[in-house]
Parts: sequence; structure tokens; C-alpha cells
Amino acid sequence: MDRALINQRNTTIQHNMTSDSVSYREKGRAVFLAAMMVLSVFAMSAAFAGSAAAHDGVTYKDVDGDEVSVVFQGQDVIADKTEIDEDDTYELRSVNDYNDQNEVSDSSFEEELTADDEEVEIDTSDLDEGDYFILGPDVDRPVDQDDVFEVTIQDFDAEFDDDEVTDEGEDSVTELDVDSDRGTYSVNVSADGDLDEEELVDILVTLENVDSDGVEVDDGADPLDGEEIGDIRSDLLSDDIRDEVVTDGDDRLYIDDETATGPETGAELQDLVETDANPFNVLVYADGEDDADEKVAMSSISDTDADVSFYDIDDGDYTFELSVDDTEAEATADITVREEDADADFDQGVYEQHAGDIVEYEIELEDTDDAYIQIGDEDSGFVDILYVEDDDDSGSVEFAVNTRMLGADTDVENVYYSDDDEIESELYEGTDATFWDDDVGEDVITYEEYLEELNLIDEAGPDDGFDQIVRPLQPISYDVAADNNGNFIVDGGESELDDEIGFATMDLVRPGVDAVNTHVAPEDDADEDDSLEDIDDIATERMDVAEDDRLVVQAEASGIFGWMVAEDDNGFEAITDEDGFHPETIHELNDQTGEGVTIEIEADDITGQDPTSAAFDSADEEDIFVIVDNDAGEMYIVVDTSSSDAFDRDLDPDQDFTATIEYEADDDDRFEFHSNSPQGSADATGEPAFPYFGADEDETEVATQEFTVVEPDAEFDNLDADERVQVENVEDALIEGTTNVAPGSDADVRVTSDSEVEPSFTYTVDAEIAADGSFEGEIDDLSGNQEGDTGDATFRVGGSDTADADLVVVEAVDDDPELPADFDVDAAAPGEVEPGDDASLDVTVTNVGDETGTTSYEVTIDGETVDADDLELDGGDSVSESYDFDTADEAELDWEVTTDDDAASGTLTVAEEEDDDDVEEDDDVEEDDDAVDDTDDEEPADDDEQPGFGVAVAVVALLAAAMLALRRQN
Repeated sequence: MDRALINQRNTTIQHNMTSDSVSYREKGRAVFLAAMMVLSVFAMSAAFAGSAAAHDGVTYKDVDGDEVSVVFQGQDVIADKTEIDEDDTYELRSVNDYNDQNEVSDSSFEEELTADDEEVEIDTSDLDEGDYFILGPDVDRPVDQDDVFEVTIQDFDAEFDDDEVTDEGEDSVTELDVDSDRGTYSVNVSADGDLDEEELVDILVTLENVDSDGVEVDDGADPLDGEEIGDIRSDLLSDDIRDEVVTDGDDRLYIDDETATGPETGAELQDLVETDANPFNVLVYADGEDDADEKVAMSSISDTDADVSFYDIDDGDYTFELSVDDTEAEATADITVREEDADADFDQGVYEQHAGDIVEYEIELEDTDDAYIQIGDEDSGFVDILYVEDDDDSGSVEFAVNTRMLGADTDVENVYYSDDDEIESELYEGTDATFWDDDVGEDVITYEEYLEELNLIDEAGPDDGFDQIVRPLQPISYDVAADNNGNFIVDGGESELDDEIGFATMDLVRPGVDAVNTHVAPEDDADEDDSLEDIDDIATERMDVAEDDRLVVQAEASGIFGWMVAEDDNGFEAITDEDGFHPETIHELNDQTGEGVTIEIEADDITGQDPTSAAFDSADEEDIFVIVDNDAGEMYIVVDTSSSDAFDRDLDPDQDFTATIEYEADDDDRFEFHSNSPQGSADATGEPAFPYFGADEDETEVATQEFTVVEPDAEFDNLDADERVQVENVEDALIEGTTNVAPGSDADVRVTSDSEVEPSFTYTVDAEIAADGSFEGEIDDLSGNQEGDTGDATFRVGGSDTADADLVVVEAVDDDPELPADFDVDAAAPGEVEPGDDASLDVTVTNVGDETGTTSYEVTIDGETVDADDLELDGGDSVSESYDFDTADEAELDWEVTTDDDAASGTLTVAEEEDDDDVEEDDDVEEDDDAVDDTDDEEPADDDEQPGFGVAVAVVALLAAAMLALRRQN
């Protein structure tokens, strides 16, 4: 209710409450005023409604009559209003600004327009981006923002992916990218008259955009094969289709009848446009259209990125001109077409490799993305055809060939491998290669017939390609030739390539075993260092292996890696990616008896039981890791000696082992494949025969290396006479020594002062182990300690104590301390003599210390003491004696020589000589490993001193010598 009316009513009520009586005139006046107020409200509402209904704005439409608010520059706009009359004049104005009521507050004159047929047509070709409206009869200011139209410029671009293509081959194909900010639009395409409409269709309509199922021209049609692309192109160029492709009065593409059908495919026009082979919706203009012989249309396309082919297009530089048919948008794309010159450049002219191993190829392709490769020929006794394709657009193909399995009846993945590229084999799965008898265009034959005419097989039946060889490819040369088009010809029993573009030779050489060496590496899982470079960095050649370190057996062995690749789960990547082999692969190789290969790591048998050996059959890769250098023909077997699973028994201290690799040849027969199998044996009988050796036992090759697994140990240098480690009281004091632990191990030295030393010290310093086993560390600061302070030094590996010694602080290390007396025994006797032969035990005792000392001395033969005395010798002095054996009867005579510091023992066998002429008498053996033989350098003992043996012994010795001399004279 109007506020004035409400106020009037309230006043009347108040008056009635304060007066006892009211006149009728006053009542009438009140009613009249209230009525006027109500009528005024309704009158105002009616006036506002009339004002809104009276407004009639301009409607802007496109040429198809659809209302538009935004148009692209170049599109025509129709201004429509009921009151527009023929020949009325209007102004086209551009908006400069709007006010707060969204009305045009500022505008500029653009041009004068004349109405035609009650419409005003606006050409936007020369208009800039912005908002526009018209003013004129019945169109007055103010103009609301809703009564304007916007002109925007279409973003449009076209570009080829490559600047240059060839006129044939894979490099004749590139991509064309057409892109715009507009949803759908049609485009005219020409090449400045350098290409006619047929060539443009050949370029833009291509099977390169079709998958392997072919082209579908409509939902009901069968897929078209590759030969019918010509039919699609013919239909697009036929009068039946192109007569329907015209332009309207505004030069826009217009299709009269979308149901017109092509004479070749029977497909309707719209289906031909939408086929996969026509991603740019190409149509050809009717003959009567302007420049119809040198342009085509792209009908109602959206952004498109698809292959185009310049196959059989003349060499030259071309500029493609693309223009949108209803706007000013246009773009150009440049490309050069040159004559194809396909080439396959092998990275090596000769690929030399051991037969049975892996050959890796890299072929750089020029002007093509694929090639066909023939491996072998009629002279080498084997042929396979490969198709290779650069699948990662690197410009080259890389693949590997397993020469042990090539030609054998096995799965293709055991024979060929490529990580990034495509590879197919005619022998194993078939290719698209074509085989011709005599010449291309003559008789097409099968691959098996090709082999038969090359005299490689006897009969051309299915799978008879595997009959080419009876054993793996042998050590000879094999041609490897690349062909551009996949046509292979046999003429007069000789093979030819129709278009050879590359050539190399695969030269397989005789494999074998040359040497085995042992190395050590720091304690860790066997596969912790899993590349050849890493293993080379951490391995040190040694024959003593500290328990818990890694043993690395390096074998110069070849010809077995292909077999291992086919057996191992890692396949080719065991070599190409250095993934390595599982130890069970070695077990399986040993178990494949016919292959003639034995790889063992065994302890010397001293118990009569099965010797401790590497557990290839049950270990994991963290226990035993196998990696090979395919190029160098080397195998590395890494064993974690700390693992209880690496060997089939626990290791004993100071246990001797032998690493053996043997390739065995059969005496009478060579290796042959078993039926339908890549495995084989000697004449397929099951007997061992290495596939690449002749039938002769002298062909067998064996390599061994002995080594010992020892307890980890270390000795400190700079010992004083009391065998204490001397450490100087300076900063960065040096502590040194030697160890049998592997160089590179995580080692340190911990030095700790005795409890009474002040100031006390405890240091743990890194100890870097050098290749020769020496180590050293630097103690931060002992400068506050006094000469004579004592403590302990401990050499540790991986936090565990390995060796320790007492320590003493000195002002300067004594490099040549007086060492205490130490008596070494050097004793020698024959191992076997015949009854009655002379035999003696020769003994030398040497004081290897610096100080004079005394030791007890005893000699026993056959359980009886033949000499016992105390010996006193100066440092460096020695004394020698000889004791005769009683050899009258056959016997086993044990002997032993002891001092306080050393001992030596052995056995003399007295027995009749065997009749076997091949049995030789054992040489004298030196029984004491610790004895020092200084007899060549020792000074003769002073006769006056007669040390150790005494006068009586000396007299007896002289008498015995005289009697022996007399007996020999007689």
C-alpha cells in the first residue's frame, strides 16, 4: 500500500479517537483522497509497462538467418528490424565506452549503410575487433549493450611437422597441423598453382591415417584394403561427387547433395568425407568454380593433426595457402620435397663375435623408417629375413641376435630382441617380404621355396626352414644385407636383393675357455654392484679370500652366453641392460649334459665326502650373481661368502677351493640338435659335446684357478720389541698395517688408552685399505699424551673386531726395533724310497729375531727321539744337521722337528718300486710352511762356540760322515 495512503488512514483514525463527532463532509473528503492515491499507483505502473513494450531493438543475424552476438572478421552480418524500409540510410558505429547502465556512452562513426529488402547488410572484412551497432530510422540512442554485436578475429594456423620430405618411402610422410580458436570452419587449400587438385587429393587423402583394419567409408561397408585408397580418391575427383561441391554468393563452400554416391566405392559423399583416410574432410570443387583445377576444400573441419603423404610428388619447394572460406583468416605452410635416397648404414662393417654369443646391431636409416635384412646366404648354409622398423623415431634401429639359437627350433624371443624398435623374422613368424623366382614381377614363391632353390633345404614344406642347420651357426662369416622394399630374388641358385641399401658381415669366431682368475670385493650382497663397471671398480685380484668378503671369479669364457640368454628369465636384458643372470641358469647349463659345459666352484676333497661347492641350484641373486661382458667374452661370478646360502655347506677356516670351467668335446661325434629342439648332444645321443668343437678329445678346453677362503685378519706395522704398536704423540698420528680383507671395505681402527693414562683418549678413525692390503688411519690428536702412555689398537671391519694389539705412545717411531729371538725350523726329507736306499732328514734351525736366545730342540723319527738339546743362537744365526733313516725294511716312517717357536713334520714311505713305468718317485717336499730357508745366505757357525748340539753330537756326526766316506770308497 502506498505510504501516503497509509499515513492518511492513520490520521483519520486518530481524529476519530479524539473527537466525539465527525461531519459527513470530512468523511467524504477522506474517501476521495484515498481513492486518488490508489488510482495514482495503478496509473504509474501502467505508464512503466507501456514504456517497456514500446522499445523494439535491432536483431543481428548471420547470412543463414541465425541470431549472432559475435562474428569473425570477414563474416557478413544482417541487421534486422521491423521498421527498416527499403533504401533507408543507417550509420554503422563502433563502441568506445559503456556507462553504468550498460548503455553506449561513446561511439565512433564507421560507415554509412543503405537498407536493402528491409535489411541492412554489414561487411565486417575491414572492421577491427570490437563492438558495433547501427543508428538510423527507428533506431535511436541510448543503445543498450544487448543491442550490439562483437567482431573478433579468427586465430588460424597451419604447419607441417617436417621442413623436408622425400618423394617415396617412409620419409615421404609427415604431419599437417591445422589449428584455430574457432570450433568448426571450412578451408580452401592450394599451393600457388604448383599442385593441381589431383595432387592435392593424393597428399591429403592417404592410408597413413588408417589402422591395420583398413578404411571404413560408412558403418555398413566392409573395411577397404590398401589398394582401394585409389578408389576413394577417384570418387572424390569424379563428376558425380565434385558437381555437388560449389560456392554460394558469398564464396562460401556449399554442398548441394550430400547423398550423391561415388562410382567406384558406391559410398555417399558425406561418408567419403568422414572416412579415416580423409581426416581433413577433403572435397574437390565443381569444374565451373574459380580455380577448381588447383585447389580443394576442407569441409567443416575442427582442429586436425594428421599424416599427409608426398609420395610421387615432384621435387621442389611448395607453399601451401590455406584460407577460411567465410572469414579473413588465412595461413601458409612451407615444405620441400626431394628425391628419396634410402640408405641403411651399419655401425660396423664387420661384426666379430664368438659363435654362441650375442651380436648387437645398430643401423642408421636415411630416407626410410624400415628395412628388410637378410642374414646369411647360400654360401653360409643359412638364411633368415628380418623386417626392422624405427619405432621410436630415433633415425636408427637397434636389435640383438642370439647366435646360439638362430636357426634352431625355438621361440622367436629367444633369438631376436629390440628394446625400442620393431623386429620380425621370416623363419620364426613371417614378414611382408616377397620372394621371386628369377626376377621381380615373375613368379612369386614362398620363403621355403626360396630356401629350396638356394639348396639350403631338401623340401619346401611348412616349418622346413628349421632344416637348414643340424647344429648352431658355426664359426664362419655370414653376409648381412639390407633391402629397401622387401623383394628377394633367387636366380640360378643364388640370392639377390632387389634394392640393396646396406651391407655388413657377421664374422663368428671359435669360442673357448682361456683363463680363470679370482678377485675379492668388500662384504655385501652379491648383486649390490650389478654393472660391469662397478664390479671392475671394486674387485681386486687375489687368491686368498677373507671370509665374509665377496669372491669374484672372472673367466675368459665365450660361446655360452646365447644359451644362458634363452634360459634365464631376464633374457636378452641380462646382457643388453646388464641385468645379469640368476645362479640357477649356471646350474641348468651344467645340468644340460649334451652342451658339454661344466662350471664349478668346489672345495678340495679331503674328507671323502662330497666337497663344499657354490650352490648354483638353490642360491638367490643376492647370494650368487652372474654378469657377463658379451663383447670381451668374459663371465663374472660374484659370491657372497658371508651368506649361508651361497655354498651347500658351511665354510671351514683356511679351506682350499678350485674354480673350474670346462668345455668338453666328444671323441667321436659332433654336437647335433635333438628333434624339434634347440638342445642337443654328441650325434644327438645325449653324450656331452660342446657345439663348436670338433670330434676329438684334444678339443676339450679346461681352465682352473685355486684359491683359499681364510679368516679375516690384520697386522699392525711399527711394532716395538714387545710387539706393541708405536704411535707418535702428535696431531694426525699415523697408524698403519696390512690385512687380508678386501680393499674398499668399510674398515676402521679404534685406539683406546689404558685406564691409568691421563689424559685418556678414544678415537675411531677410518682405515682405507689399498690394493696391496695395506691400510692406514690418522688419529686426531695425541699431542697431549706422554711417551710411554699405553692402550689398545683394534682393526675393525663393518663394526666387528678383526685384529688387535697393544699400543704405546712414543715421541718418534723406531723403524728398526730389536726383535726378540724366534726360532724357525726348516726340515726336508724324501717322500718315498725303496728299501736299502739312503735317505736323510735335513734340518736347519734359524733365529729370525735380532736378540740372542735359547730354545729347546727335539727330533723324532718313527716315534723315537734321535736328538734333543737346548740351542743358543745369536740373532740371524742358524745351525743345520742331517739324520739318516733306517730304510732296511718297508715302512711308513713319521718324523717331526720342534723348537719352542716352530715345528715341521712329515712321513717317509719305504716301499718297493711299482712296475708301472709311468709312476715317478715323489720329489723331496718342504713340510713347514712357516720355516725360513736362509741356508744360502747364513754365516757358518763359529767352530769354537759349537752352539746348541754340543761336543758329543758333533763327534758322532763326524765319525758317521767318515764311515760313510769309507763305505763309498770301498
